[in-house]
Amino acid sequence: MKNKYFYTEDQKAELLNNPNTFRVTDRILHFTLEFKKFFVEEVLEKKQTYRNTFFKAGYSKEIFSNEKVYNLGKKILDEYKSEGGLKEPTHPKRNNSKKKHLETRTKELEQRILYLEQALEFQKKSQLLKKQDLKKRNNTD
Repeated sequence: MKNKYFYTEDQKAELLNNPNTFRVTDRILHFTLEFKKFFVEEVLEKKQTYRNTFFKAGYSKEIFSNEKVYNLGKKILDEYKSEGGLKEPTHPKRNNSKKKHLETRTKELEQRILYLEQALEFQKKSQLLKKQDLKKRNNTD
């Protein structure tokens, strides 16, 4: 079973400051296409180590363990060797179900506000009628 590695907020901030980082989540680091090409060239053509290549690209030695460097490097090389080759990273797709839920909830709240406004108007009119009725009674006594 794999160890789950989580980046701290400080590590995420440091990673995002590196121009080779496309995006980072609590667990996943996404590199730019330029960095992936650089990594492949350094490792396969110039015979550099994974670790040296990461440090040459400006990544801190404190963030990555040897195992993490190996896993990240292997992932880049596997993508390079795949049928599609290196791919441009993309932003995650938005979850439309949350948006639809929000829209439904908004409509429900708008309906509730309308109902409450009508109930408030009714209460105001009722209070006004009661006051007028009391005045009439007081004047006739």
